[in-house]
Amino acid sequence: MWLDHQDLRRKGLLLEALQQAIERCGHVVLLWSKDSAGSRYVSAEWNFAWNREHSIVPCRVDETKLPLGLAGYLYCDFRSSFEGGAGQLRDALRGPAPARREEVALVRSAAFKKIYAQQDAVLDALGRGDLARAKKLQLKLDPIVASAQRQFAQDADILGLAGYHCKNAYQIKHWAVIQARQSPSDPLLAEAEARFWEALKCRPNDASSLNGLGSVLWLRGDLDAAEFYVERSIERARQEGFSYPYAEEDLQNIRREKALRKQG
Repeated sequence: MWLDHQDLRRKGLLLEALQQAIERCGHVVLLWSKDSAGSRYVSAEWNFAWNREHSIVPCRVDETKLPLGLAGYLYCDFRSSFEGGAGQLRDALRGPAPARREEVALVRSAAFKKIYAQQDAVLDALGRGDLARAKKLQLKLDPIVASAQRQFAQDADILGLAGYHCKNAYQIKHWAVIQARQSPSDPLLAEAEARFWEALKCRPNDASSLNGLGSVLWLRGDLDAAEFYVERSIERARQEGFSYPYAEEDLQNIRREKALRKQG
């Protein structure tokens, strides 16, 4: 462990002694907080390590989000438990260096494809009325989605999938009641909505998240708003050059339900 015995920060951002220390180290442990996020010294140090492709181990000590360059890194979480974060840090220092951008992209792509495929299977089971299979598949997905959210906390696609995971859990839990066109209150639906909004903050015109938000509003019984967001999702998909059959089916069902309400 290198210690700054010379109080280098009073002399400059990246003096030679500090550069040499970073070059020689096996890991750079980055304590990330509101204060460190606002520190030009900390920014210079982790950026230097990042550009030298050194192992960086972020440790979150408050709710401040990691910088974009480190958003895909698996971090040690000290926010709720010092001992828990310390255990994660010990494991990280014993293990291999965190993945670089190319490797992170591959891990993220594999996680996305796996979750997407299994969510498709959940919806297929629900569509066939096989609630038992849907529950089984959903339980298998729980740790996979949780892990992806920890690794890619600011990725619009992963946030969107997390929203769909909560929405699917809500549908499975209340399947019989939903078929009777009722909308039971449940934190799962609020969590799904929150994930979709987070995804839209990262990518405002994301077709999947727009449709996800529409599906949440549909489940809540707010059909006009649901129709708006699903229509926008389909429009956005067309602009990007792909068809969106799931959203088109949702739109048909929403309009059908609106018609039934008028008749009733």
